[in-house]
Amino acid sequence: MPASPSAVVQHQDPSLGSWNQLKLVYDNATYTYTYWVLLSQHRDGLLTGCVYDSYLAAEGQYGWLAVHGDVADNVVQFEVTHPAGDRQGSRAFIGTISGTGALPGIWDETGSEAGAGTFSLVNPV
Repeated sequence: MPASPSAVVQHQDPSLGSWNQLKLVYDNATYTYTYWVLLSQHRDGLLTGCVYDSYLAAEGQYGWLAVHGDVADNVVQFEVTHPAGDRQGSRAFIGTISGTGALPGIWDETGSEAGAGTFSLVNPV
């Protein structure tokens, strides 16, 4: 007998399962228009998705980056790895989904830019 839909489909917060702008604050500047992210939560807490980085696309590189991470309760952690040699290296994000579905948090990166700051997901719909 096939599994019932309720056993397979998992409720997702508004910040998960739909396209959002990724708002980054770095070095006292806010970057909202440059990054788009889609995060999908799986039953086992696995988080996958992709980020579109318009800066990479403008530099003639492939702008789509894979996302890997996990969700435990309302804590979301994910990582994005930029192409080899990119000044940003890998970016790690950790945030907490609020009762309203907002996802604010902090991020840092391993590349030569050595950036760190805060982030939030902004659903434009």
